[in-house]
Amino acid sequence: MMISNVRGQFSRLSGVLTLDESDVTKSKVEASIDAASIDTRDDQRDTHLRSADFLDVENYPWLSFISTRIDKVEIGERSVQGDLTIRGVT
Repeated sequence: MMISNVRGQFSRLSGVLTLDESDVTKSKVEASIDAASIDTRDDQRDTHLRSADFLDVENYPWLSFISTRIDKVEIGERSVQGDLTIRGVT
């Protein structure tokens, strides 16, 4: 068995940040990610990741993230927790 790190990104996404400047913990983040836009710089791997074995982009074209909590960690830093939905499962 081989284990390795693979870097990649999604090239098409959109989102909304609702910022409460007086209390950042009341802010909200929402993101929609086009699952088919995955790019690991390996076409064969990307095709496999788009297949029903993984992301199943034909049936679940979007991944989503909706924040449920934003905390101040240190000055200038924030911790964002939320719900990530992939293949219809959150």
